[in-house]
Amino acid sequence: MRIRLPFGLSDDDELDPQWILRQIMKAFEESRRVGVDGHIYVGHVCTLTVCLANEEDRAHIHMHLSQEELRTVVEARLKEKGYRTKGPLTFVVVEVAEAKNIIEVSVGLMVPKPAPVDPSEAKTQQAQRSSEAKTQQATRGGVKAPKATAPEQWFVIVTLPRGTEIEARLETFPFAIGRSQELGNSLVIEADSLSRQHAVIEKMGTGFTLKDKDSTNGTFVNGKRLAAGDPEPIAPENKIRFGLNVNVRLEKRTV
Repeated sequence: MRIRLPFGLSDDDELDPQWILRQIMKAFEESRRVGVDGHIYVGHVCTLTVCLANEEDRAHIHMHLSQEELRTVVEARLKEKGYRTKGPLTFVVVEVAEAKNIIEVSVGLMVPKPAPVDPSEAKTQQAQRSSEAKTQQATRGGVKAPKATAPEQWFVIVTLPRGTEIEARLETFPFAIGRSQELGNSLVIEADSLSRQHAVIEKMGTGFTLKDKDSTNGTFVNGKRLAAGDPEPIAPENKIRFGLNVNVRLEKRTV
């Protein structure tokens, strides 16, 4: 469920946390499904993305969007309606620092990731497809036109302790990640092991570097703790961890 709010109007009720709570409950209502046991089930993972241009609006909303408070209130309301979930109720509040006025609510299930493919098997399949394509081209006797290069975009993927993933596009730099919305973070994530401003991703030529911002629980690349302020080159194959249990990775996509 996606809600777009035209902030800046005279109706201050749109910034009321109770209004946002009603939108969250609507999203849960839309996720209803009847199980084989006859009970009504709803999704158990709710992601609330807050993207507000006005700093006062961000501070006002962020102050009332505690994950624990949301979980307590929503659990009580779902219980009143007789709804059930297939997993523990999880709330993820993400703040994106962009000049837009959007609040996005989504409710769903935590879908397991597909099993990893054996690299050797993947190479064999790729070679077979390439051979088949060449055979078809030779049979037609034509010349294959060069394909246009598709634009590529980089994303940072953050995996929380319960497996919930949050992603953001790397567009502006420095790209700061942390727990506080008051320090100009590009991505705000409420996780106990993160510092208020935990780390910063910066562009370096065609690649990226990661810098720890003197965090309490540390920033780790391939198991090595980074010294505060020292830039460390990072790539998609690196294992990155913030604090005790927040995993981070880079991902390049063709769009």
